[in-house]
Amino acid sequence: MDDFGVNVRILAVSPQDNDLAVLSRILSHSAWTYVTASTVAEAARHLTSSHFHVVLAERRLGDGDWKRILELTSRMTEPAQLIVLSRDGDERLWAEVLNLGAWDVLIKPFHPKEVFRTIHAAWQHGSAVSRRPADTAGSVLARVAGSR
Repeated sequence: MDDFGVNVRILAVSPQDNDLAVLSRILSHSAWTYVTASTVAEAARHLTSSHFHVVLAERRLGDGDWKRILELTSRMTEPAQLIVLSRDGDERLWAEVLNLGAWDVLIKPFHPKEVFRTIHAAWQHGSAVSRRPADTAGSVLARVAGSR
């Protein structure tokens, strides 16, 4: 099945209207739903009222940064995968993003194939995690006992 026809819900958070417009043009060729916010506060309102699979967040926002967005997404029943947007994707940022639990970094200027690939991979990972049965004490004990 072509996953690009699946309705992936994406929230993009950036104070840069031009970046949001470029992403909108790129994503307009898919069945994906694209919602925008320009601040952490606006993103928080969207995240509490709707479910999103993937969140794209600018590295620095006027009222916070991508780490605040990560904190908000981690509180969701089914956490969205976070992708950080940055003009300078140095190794330190990339390592910090991955170590703190976000999915990846998208570097500006945005390249359509890379945008689709990164969002698709994040969505697939999030879908696999949400379909995984929750560990219960019994299932954990059974796996431990079976590994001996």
